Amino acid sequence: MKKALFLINPVSGGRSGESLKQSLEVILRDLGAQTDCDTAFTLAGGPSVFQGDFDAYDSVIAAGGDGTAARIVQELARREKKPRLGIVPIGTGNDLARVSGAYRLYKQKGLGPLVEALLAGSTRRLDVFSVNGELFFTNYCGIGLDAKISNDYNRLRHSPFMRAAAAVFGGRAAYAWFSGRNLLYHMPFALELQYADTGKQPRTLQIGQGARQVLVTSIPSYAAGARPSDRCRIDDGLFEVTVIATLRQWFMLHMTRFAKLPLQRLLPSLMQFQTTTLAICFSGATCFQADGELYEGLPAPGRGLTIQAAAKLDLIFV
Repeated sequence: MKKALFLINPVSGGRSGESLKQSLEVILRDLGAQTDCDTAFTLAGGPSVFQGDFDAYDSVIAAGGDGTAARIVQELARREKKPRLGIVPIGTGNDLARVSGAYRLYKQKGLGPLVEALLAGSTRRLDVFSVNGELFFTNYCGIGLDAKISNDYNRLRHSPFMRAAAAVFGGRAAYAWFSGRNLLYHMPFALELQYADTGKQPRTLQIGQGARQVLVTSIPSYAAGARPSDRCRIDDGLFEVTVIATLRQWFMLHMTRFAKLPLQRLLPSLMQFQTTTLAICFSGATCFQADGELYEGLPAPGRGLTIQAAAKLDLIFV
């Protein structure tokens, strides 16, 4: 078994995949780890992210953003034997890398020290949750405004115009542009949230028409460092559900990346709770995202969403 597979998204980081692959191979050679590690590109589409056998590696290290890690999680979560998961953060949000320490180390010391730390790093258990039993996420998922922004961004991010804009202004500026375009979006229907509270008692929450979004989070970083809740734990089997009813609450959510307090401390009346299972019932059509990725056909019209604990992975901390 080889020590690690570095699986690189060729279009992340301003399409820097080829140069990153070359840099990784030089670093691995200098560390004397070239024969113990492989580098490869993620596949462009389809159900698989990698053509080889994950069982041949002790660790799989995603070089990309949260979406790259999310695609790898789709495959690892279904496997009985799961390699450890590490991250080289070259995406836009990098929320899982912020939690693992990889983002800070990469920004402060660069690629070489990060690779060395990933090969030697310890792990912590990471919860994996399922949506309608069809897909898996580790960071967050949700419906409504942020999902609409994420969907628009993912559909157009590789167009010539957006690629040129991102090259000049950066991926976050492009994402901010899509945010501005969608500020008036709201869900044109009522919702019903069915869940079990932390005492395992069944609860139902009715949300009136016009709410901005319903957000499910399981790590303490959202959308490039925002903080919906300080109760998020990556390994407790719980996820946090936050109902963003107004545009003011949405702005406050995204301002928490600059504040010292999480959203539920800034807005004590916020609708937020913890649970292990959630059913979101609604009749209309809206956008959905999981870990910042676009998933066509979810949720299916009239089906709603069911979210529950599904598996655990070992996340490499540095």
